[in-house]
Amino acid sequence: LKMSDLNLLAKTNFSKSKIDKNLINGNILIKKDKHRFLGIFSYQNDEIIIGKSNVRNSFLDGKLEGKIKLLPYFNFDLGLNLNSINFTKLYNYFLTLDKAKLFRVNNKINGNLDLSAEKIYSSYNLVKTFESEIKFNNGNISIERFLINLGKLGAADILGEINNDKKFTNFKYESNVFIDNQKKFLSKFGIYNKQSISPNFFISGNFNLQKVRSSFYEISGDKKFDKDDINFIEKEFNDLMLIDGYESLFRFPKFKEFIKSITTETN
Repeated sequence: LKMSDLNLLAKTNFSKSKIDKNLINGNILIKKDKHRFLGIFSYQNDEIIIGKSNVRNSFLDGKLEGKIKLLPYFNFDLGLNLNSINFTKLYNYFLTLDKAKLFRVNNKINGNLDLSAEKIYSSYNLVKTFESEIKFNNGNISIERFLINLGKLGAADILGEINNDKKFTNFKYESNVFIDNQKKFLSKFGIYNKQSISPNFFISGNFNLQKVRSSFYEISGDKKFDKDDINFIEKEFNDLMLIDGYESLFRFPKFKEFIKSITTETN
């Protein structure tokens, strides 16, 4: 199938198994612009099984495996292991999308996605690798596991759920941050008025994905932060990290300014 106007090319060949007449084996190639998918699949009992496959575009390069159930209900169990991901390009593309619709998932899409990346390219090289388990259920997205490797600085994990309603889209979460090398961490964020900080932090809160505002419920390190400190951190986060909405959320200079501000002003 070739559609020149869309710059789309799709090729597939398949055949019935000689051993099991209900089993179909084949391979498929789909190309559109810089997007490319090449894989081996089988089909049996209304289920597509993706074997070895390669996924590649301007943002990422990796392998996809798993199962897609078509009937009686659409469901999937997929693993996408990325060799690399260009976060800078992906984030710039993300900024061009309609955010009001981005996190709204059709309630007929249900399944599990294991997503990981072995190499992340970004301007400031803060995150080295990540691995996650994400569940889609009736229009909501559950982050069952999201582990972030920060290299010599430490690591972080995030658990939570994106809940969709007609009037809002909220991400309620809990996160643990582990600092392995305090000296390197303080230097990375330009903090020179402290000798040490807590080696780990717990944070829980809510992120309004439509209004792009954050609320913090609890923050604790060696001890729980008091209400005044949490309110101060929440205000600094919204004023610094979200001053331009999603445009500034993942900009490292803004993150550095935020970390430096709250580390200097809170105990």
